[in-house]
Amino acid sequence: MAPETELITKVRQLLVKKHGNDSVASLKKSFHAYDRNQTGRLEADELHEVLADAGIGNKLTRGMWVKGIMARLDSDRDDAISWDDFSGLLDEAA
Repeated sequence: MAPETELITKVRQLLVKKHGNDSVASLKKSFHAYDRNQTGRLEADELHEVLADAGIGNKLTRGMWVKGIMARLDSDRDDAISWDDFSGLLDEAA
């Protein structure tokens, strides 16, 4: 499974597990729940938690996943992923 496909699949599975569905409303609710400092963006440590909860990577590889995701999604290069960036990835896969 390609890394991006694995990410999307496992995040969707996490949403279904937590909320019973993978709707946009559930995704947004989860995004904001992981945004612990309420900046409206997921920073590296918050994204790391999403990946851990979704079962993506392991302790040794999760940091590389975070770096790759940040490189792909952080459109304004502020070391955080906005809701629009995050939801756009899932929209691409739908």
